[in-house]
Amino acid sequence: HLRQAYLPEIEPTWPLRPEVDVIGRGPDGASLAPCAVVDSLREELGVLGITVADSATYPLHPSTLAWDHVTRRPGRVLCLEVRRDLLADPFAPFAEMRIGPAKVARLAGPLATALRRWW
Repeated sequence: HLRQAYLPEIEPTWPLRPEVDVIGRGPDGASLAPCAVVDSLREELGVLGITVADSATYPLHPSTLAWDHVTRRPGRVLCLEVRRDLLADPFAPFAEMRIGPAKVARLAGPLATALRRWW
């Protein structure tokens, strides 16, 4: 079904995922991410015009490895999802993609600054 979702007449109708999403809320909506991290990331990445969401795509699920890391180290673990088009150069669904060094560099500085401030 994923290939069908990328058909030219269908793909534009799908909602665009957040550019960066902190996957830090459990199925009950409770935040498991460090309290200040979302604000710190929003401030740093906002300078680039990049939006940061808080579990907008999906919640952190107990069946995932990330859940184990987060619940074993409360307030010290961050699960972060970056939309592929911000990293792949170029983004091409169903094709082998290369990660663009310039795209990574654009995000790395603000991410590091936000994490240093938070940590």
